[in-house]
Amino acid sequence: GQIDEAELGTLVDIIDQSMKDNNVKIYQGAIATVKELLQATGDEFRPYMHSLLPLIIDKMGDTKPQVREEVAEVINKSIGILGVDTVIEKLIPFFKDKNW
Repeated sequence: GQIDEAELGTLVDIIDQSMKDNNVKIYQGAIATVKELLQATGDEFRPYMHSLLPLIIDKMGDTKPQVREEVAEVINKSIGILGVDTVIEKLIPFFKDKNW
């Protein structure tokens, strides 16, 4: 079924907190959830991606290849929702990150 706006807002709050967790399984689950939400809701998820994308991009510096691959998938899906310019704008600050 359809996800209403209140449910989506609650999910985004949980994702936001999960992305800040130090446990890889927790933030990996959050990344997978974002990937699914992007596919299921498309443009409805656009307003939330502006705040979530930097948290997700930050995980590109993770030591686990699987996490980096999932982040890359979310970034690719985000381009279709937010546009190339917006995604590049979100990526630029991370180019200076030594973990990349």
